[in-house]
Amino acid sequence: MGVKGKKVIAFIAHPDDETFLSGTLARLVQEGNKVLVVIATNGDKGTHDRAQTSEQVTAIRRVEMERAAHVLGVTVS
Repeated sequence: MGVKGKKVIAFIAHPDDETFLSGTLARLVQEGNKVLVVIATNGDKGTHDRAQTSEQVTAIRRVEMERAAHVLGVTVS
């Protein structure tokens, strides 16, 4: 990929958007880069389920993002 041993920042709009970059993020980490993923929103609008509050959706999205970050080997902010 040509980027090795660097600090890389990936900006995404919503928690779960890392899915679209997962292959690239994993490869960057595999090549020895430190990767930080910055999320612009908290994901509270990410459902049509009216039974869930914004706070519940935010908490779910945060846990999902933390788990994905762990698998990918990235840091989330």
